[in-house]
Amino acid sequence: MLRRSVACLGRKTEFLKKLDLISEGMEQKRIEKKFWSQVYSDECVMKSAGQEVVGLQDIVRGMPGFHHAFDVKTNVVEVLGEEDAEKFAVHFKHSVRFVGEYGRVEPTGTTGTFEGVTIHTVDDEGKTTEIVQSIDLLSYFIQVGAISPMILSPVEKPTEMDGAGTVKLGGVKEI
Repeated sequence: MLRRSVACLGRKTEFLKKLDLISEGMEQKRIEKKFWSQVYSDECVMKSAGQEVVGLQDIVRGMPGFHHAFDVKTNVVEVLGEEDAEKFAVHFKHSVRFVGEYGRVEPTGTTGTFEGVTIHTVDDEGKTTEIVQSIDLLSYFIQVGAISPMILSPVEKPTEMDGAGTVKLGGVKEI
């Protein structure tokens, strides 16, 4: 069997193959490091929501909690990046059924969608060395009834300050 090198196929082509593996792994709830090492480098860094996870082992360690909570179907909307670029932006949309506890949020069993963008930095083998992601989980949790939109009600401006400089709030406004 003839195996084409990355240089022959181009970095984007190899990355798109890895992206297919990511989608497959999410949908099949794959959590083993051996599988994900085809996609991510051992030193991969994942940045999301102000947090940073360093190393494939720690990235994989967090997957069981996510997979326990959600049944995911992934749709890649668009991938931006030149053929031999080192970075690719991926716009995706997940259709997700909320089936298990996620942090302190109780499951509802309902399905909703959330979108996001990931920026992948890739090496010469098409493996991701860094992921920066932005996803809209708040809208998803509201869709599936896990969080009430009422928590987003405007809060009154501070009514007074005590002697120590602490602000006292007047409470939540009725809508």
